Amino acid sequence: SLGGRHRMAGRAVTLRLFEDNSLVRDTVAEPGEGRVLVIDGGGSLRRAVVGDNLARQAAANGWSGILVHGAVRDTAVLASIDLAVHALGTSPRRTEKRGVG
Repeated sequence: SLGGRHRMAGRAVTLRLFEDNSLVRDTVAEPGEGRVLVIDGGGSLRRAVVGDNLARQAAANGWSGILVHGAVRDTAVLASIDLAVHALGTSPRRTEKRGVG
């Protein structure tokens, strides 16, 4: 895990997006109630769909973890957040904010 927690378990909430994390931002703002956010980012490693700010918000709102078929960023900080985070890889580039995914 790239996060401070190594395991995640809970009901899955799924998102499909490509290099735009607008839906991720909206979703982690909701109460997680122990759920796991599963993000199909199309396998893109060009832009990170989750970083430290979204991970902090997810942890604060009670999400169990985030699983990304794509990239994340801010891994040094992610390791200190009480949230399991698994991803294909990392990218320093942020996503675009088009509101489509």
